[in-house]
Formats: sequence, structure tokens, C-alpha cells
Amino acid sequence: MKAISLVSCILLYSLLASAEEPIKNYLGSYSVSGEDQSGIILTVNEDKSFVYKDFSNPEKPIEMNGKWEIKGNKIVLNSLASEVKFHNVWKIDDGGNRARSRHGLSFYTLRKPCKENF
Repeated sequence: MKAISLVSCILLYSLLASAEEPIKNYLGSYSVSGEDQSGIILTVNEDKSFVYKDFSNPEKPIEMNGKWEIKGNKIVLNSLASEVKFHNVWKIDDGGNRARSRHGLSFYTLRKPCKENF
């Protein structure tokens, strides 16, 4: 009986520890490629805050901040300025290096900058 309890505790601990690892992959800044001048940036911080900037439409620039949460396999951005519509649901994939979002018929793909080896 003690062996089953010990194994259960170990499995539960490893499950909880592995659940935190993907969150670490989500953290950081994502942006459009260097050739694209649209100026879209998403920064996801460890304290569950975010900053989102979208200057793709110069007549309606968007600058949002607030708190993020994980729902399923997506990050949901919750902003205090809820009257402004923006890409607030993002799927992080490619090992945490790519963020993808769809808002209506608008599809965005952002990437973390590549780290060059010197």
C-alpha cells in the first residue's frame, strides 16, 4: 500500500512539474519577420502580464496590455480596454518559437527572434 502511495505521489509531482515547463516556452517577445514593416509585437511576461502592439494599420494603431491566462493549448490575452477588438487568442507552437492567431479573416504568425551563435 505504501508503494502505491509513493508511486502515486511521484507521478503527481512529475505531472505538475511537466505542466510548468510549457509555460516557460511561452514567455518572451514575438514579432513579424524583419522584412515585414507592419510592426506587430506580442510580449508575454512571467508575471502573467502582456504587451501587444499592432501598427499594421497606421490609422488605427493598437497598443494593449493586461494579464494573460492559459486555456487549453492557447494563451488568452485579457485587457482592461475591452472595447478594442484585437488578436487576443494565440496558439504557441514550434517549441515556443511561434505564435499564431486568427481574428475574423485576419491571420497572424509571429516568431521569437533567432539567437545567433557567435
